[in-house]
Amino acid sequence: MAKRDAIIDYSAAFDTAPYLSGVGTNWTDNVSSAVNVRMDAQWRGDPSDDSIAVRAGWEAGKFKKLDLYGIPLNAVPGGSFQSMTHKLLYDIKVAFNLPNQYNKATWDDQYSRDAGESHALWWRAANTPAEPMKMSDQSTGALMNVADSNAIKCSLLIPISGFTYYGVNDNTAKYTVWPTSTNMGTMNTHYTSLEDADTAAASWSNPTKVGSEFTQSSDLCLINYQNYWQGTPTPTQDTNVLMMAIGYTTHTYAQIKALIDAAIA
Repeated sequence: MAKRDAIIDYSAAFDTAPYLSGVGTNWTDNVSSAVNVRMDAQWRGDPSDDSIAVRAGWEAGKFKKLDLYGIPLNAVPGGSFQSMTHKLLYDIKVAFNLPNQYNKATWDDQYSRDAGESHALWWRAANTPAEPMKMSDQSTGALMNVADSNAIKCSLLIPISGFTYYGVNDNTAKYTVWPTSTNMGTMNTHYTSLEDADTAAASWSNPTKVGSEFTQSSDLCLINYQNYWQGTPTPTQDTNVLMMAIGYTTHTYAQIKALIDAAIA
């Protein structure tokens, strides 16, 4: 499978820079509405078993999720948005001709989820052990490595801040994808063995790679969640990071990519 079937950089097609400060402010002002997420449950081998103890390094509070409904919209009908996060969602849908576009004149002060989509800000604490490969994220933000009709098939990832540890801009993240590694059972068997061996979080490894590997640095990219992928790990992840994700449960990577490519052609 080609790189373009697993990840594609759209940084040149949409400038996220004007939104970053405002989105960061939205996070700071509304972080009390964020929820702690057991991200380790998404790669630990048996994500249905919540009785497994949290690994040191992945404790509660290391990963947080703020759905956009936790951020007041406060839009002026027919006018401007006070929430830069909602403005980013609105503008990127228009620019990329994505599903469920909004009428600004009627989308006044009440945000609601769109069917088949997930919109959220994700935060990870500094000095957190790297996340191993994962796939098929559920819309609830839990149980990543399970087959589910609500699984997010692909996601637009928009780094907001804290990515300087990759040696690039603060809002440029780096990802690794394995386009031909798609076996969820193999992934979970591997992580089950790590769990059974009581492996420390910092020592968790990836499953055996099948086929090709690609990396991508991006300010805005589309990733196929139906193959193995991860944020490219570094020895020291010493900054808090914030990212916005627009995920799709009813549209595949190929479908969203086709819409975007046609819109920006």
